[in-house]
Amino acid sequence: MKTWCRKVLPPEHYVVFALLILSFIVGMGIWQELVYPGIVRFPFENPATQLALAVFAGAYGIFRVVAFHPASRPDYLAWLKTTPWRPGLPLPVGPLHLAGQDVMTVGLLMAATLLFKDNSPLLILQVFLVSYLLTHLLLLTFSQAFHHAYWMALLWGGIVLLCFHPLAQFLLFALLYGITLHGLRISLNRIERWDAEFLEKQLQFSSDIAAFQETKWGWPFDSLSPERANYVASVRSATALSLLVGWWSFVILFVISSKIQRRDLIEIASPAGAIGVMLVLIRLYRYLYSNRPPISLMGRLLTFRWIIPRFDVVFVGPLLILGVEAGTFTLCSLEIIPFLWGIPVMITLQFLIFFLFPPSLDEWRMTGAHRIVPPSMQQSKSFQITQ
Repeated sequence: MKTWCRKVLPPEHYVVFALLILSFIVGMGIWQELVYPGIVRFPFENPATQLALAVFAGAYGIFRVVAFHPASRPDYLAWLKTTPWRPGLPLPVGPLHLAGQDVMTVGLLMAATLLFKDNSPLLILQVFLVSYLLTHLLLLTFSQAFHHAYWMALLWGGIVLLCFHPLAQFLLFALLYGITLHGLRISLNRIERWDAEFLEKQLQFSSDIAAFQETKWGWPFDSLSPERANYVASVRSATALSLLVGWWSFVILFVISSKIQRRDLIEIASPAGAIGVMLVLIRLYRYLYSNRPPISLMGRLLTFRWIIPRFDVVFVGPLLILGVEAGTFTLCSLEIIPFLWGIPVMITLQFLIFFLFPPSLDEWRMTGAHRIVPPSMQQSKSFQITQ
């Protein structure tokens, strides 16, 4: 029995630590009952106990994926590629799918809630499934099962919308679990293509500013190189991502609108305009990071070249983003279209313009009328080296 449980359960010191915390909380309830009789009766009216059980369920759901998934352990992945293991065989460390031990563990946590007032065993199950499936979603993305991860991200919006309909919500949980299993099978079949170094960088969040600014050939050859930027999105992926962001903005607004009045909804929806401003700033930064106008503003005025089409074209996309935002808020304020539908459509269009509006970054770098200048950070570094 002990060996059977150890296949998926956390190490013993984690279990002991969790039991000590739970014992402390329950002990505080007993102490309150003894010191203040009649105020706290059995079952203990202590919400911290149920909160602790829910946290344990969530932590266990995350552990069940992270501890056994090769994508979360680059050393495990590297070792696995050197063994006779092949896709279709059980993973050596332990299963990624739900097992009988999970039913026992989550069942014990659900049973423990029955000892307390206003118990909600289903909450424990929901928290476990949310943490378990969300962690799978993240690691499916890292292991390049993008289609499965995308459909799971869409279905999670339905989970949020059905938060007050447990039966329908659990049906969606079952569908998510089925997509997860299929995605696992597909991704494990491609395990030879996984890049252990890429996974390690993603897990360590090493894509900081210094890494972003890192150059391959040095200035100005990086800007002149025909090599494509690694963050250029295809039409298909950009459209899918834009629709996903629009869908989730609808989900958030729908949940908010079900509890507040329309006037309050306008005040809450107004900050959505910050999304458009953020997209404008990011797009301009990408295009103008190391590229400047061919002549200065004073030069434009003196030579009457107020508009330089091959350079100023980079401002058309940002202006369209701001125009879509202004038009949407105008129509919503006049009650021509409701905020609940107008804001998600606006955000979707803004992301589509951000990703797809021409010219692309690679095309503009090769054909635009601009000067190539060293980025500001590289200028400061070269100045320090000179000093």
